[in-house]
Amino acid sequence: MKQISVIGLGVSDKAQFNTQAQQAFEQSEIVIGADRQLAVVDDWLQPHQQLITLPSLSELKNWLEQHQDKTITVLASGDPLHYGIGRWLVRQFGIDRLDFYPAVSSVQAACHALGIALQDVEVLSLHGRPVEKIRSKLCKAQQLVVLTDKHSQPAILAQACIDAGFAESTLWVCEMLGYPQQCIRQFSPLALIKNTDLSFDPLHVTVIQTKGRGGVLPEFPGIEDASFITGSAPGKGMITKREVRLSILSLMQPSNNDVIWDIGAGCGSVAVELAYWRETAQIYAIDHG
Repeated sequence: MKQISVIGLGVSDKAQFNTQAQQAFEQSEIVIGADRQLAVVDDWLQPHQQLITLPSLSELKNWLEQHQDKTITVLASGDPLHYGIGRWLVRQFGIDRLDFYPAVSSVQAACHALGIALQDVEVLSLHGRPVEKIRSKLCKAQQLVVLTDKHSQPAILAQACIDAGFAESTLWVCEMLGYPQQCIRQFSPLALIKNTDLSFDPLHVTVIQTKGRGGVLPEFPGIEDASFITGSAPGKGMITKREVRLSILSLMQPSNNDVIWDIGAGCGSVAVELAYWRETAQIYAIDHG
């Protein structure tokens, strides 16, 4: 069983390997990557190497298992372990069979282009995830770097800012970072929505700096009772009130990996509160229909 090298390509139209990554790449019998990534390493390819266009993850797992006798490189964008293919590979094959060679990511490149310190931003990936996820991340004085797909284009993010009470925000769309065609444009949410002729390269990230009154979505534990509908007036009826929910959160001290059952959930206010502030925990609400 041979090693799998996972090599980040950075942000450039030409691969710039360090010494260790170059050696791993040149020793590989098989190179796997998306079409764009294979084009980036074209100048480094060796005559003996077989090129494979990245298949679906289920197919990739089977393919790698069938070729354990080969030395393989899997190409990644930037840092393979930051919203990249690296975590999936570790889960499937374990760290002992993998060698990682990270490079500068698009998140880093965007922050440096705008002069924003990485420790001052929150990164959100909407790639393959519901765009509604951004609702829980928009809060006052927030700097957010968003990795997007075709369902979370800049105009959609701009509308989310407006809906959350941050219509005065600034959005930067950073396209083709590191390429000769690099382009960074600044917009207000309204400008993005009104200009329907705007188009963006698929290879982009969006940086959002929130500004506005906010207050539409909760930013701290203790969601207002009126946010829950129980069949009567908002915040009335069979609902665990805000003060009790705060006590429950304080006493339970839920952690990210907890599995919590809310039995007799009623309108679900406790379960919602728990899930909102511990998004990686598993929260189940049960009530009589």
